[in-house]
Amino acid sequence: MSSFSYIAFPREVDTSILKSKFDKSKTRTVGEIRGTELGRQYENLPDDMNVYLGDWNDFHGLQIFDRGDVSFNSVFTNKYIYGLQAVFKLLDAEEFLSASKKIYETTNDNPEYSEDEHMAFSQGMIKDNKDNVTICRQQLYDIVQHNIKIGEVVEIYTDWVDSRNIFNFGPPAEIKEMDIKQISTSELLDLQENVMLEIRRTI
Repeated sequence: MSSFSYIAFPREVDTSILKSKFDKSKTRTVGEIRGTELGRQYENLPDDMNVYLGDWNDFHGLQIFDRGDVSFNSVFTNKYIYGLQAVFKLLDAEEFLSASKKIYETTNDNPEYSEDEHMAFSQGMIKDNKDNVTICRQQLYDIVQHNIKIGEVVEIYTDWVDSRNIFNFGPPAEIKEMDIKQISTSELLDLQENVMLEIRRTI
């Protein structure tokens, strides 16, 4: 199963305000890699969907792109729907480091790879996650304020793709609301599956 997020606007989105470090040269469509060894993990996805083939440590920034061949059942009220790729949730550092230490202790069979090296790498992943979250939340604020009027909302919906709903999503089990001023701190942006998040512009 895979989780996918979508974002909807009341009019066609203008993404020129985004200042992303995302390396588009490392992006391919599923159709371009279908039939290859790498393409096997994406074999259930539509040909026109974009996938990122670079190092995820290079990923900084929110991405809005064509949603591809998907359908929605009573999900969005806004007309213009796009795919969304972003990192909004901070890792729990203590939990992540504890899990990382257990992985090293139970799976490492390379005597030249020390626990200190492994934990330093894990600390780097926590920092990278924090940087990504900061950038993505700022860009979400920018894109919302740039594209909608006061009183309007941007809708974000996340769901799992599995045998039950092959790219046919909805309706949401729950609808949550937040103010644009909450974007930098709200845990609502953890984007739970089968939940619609409405972000209203008030300023």
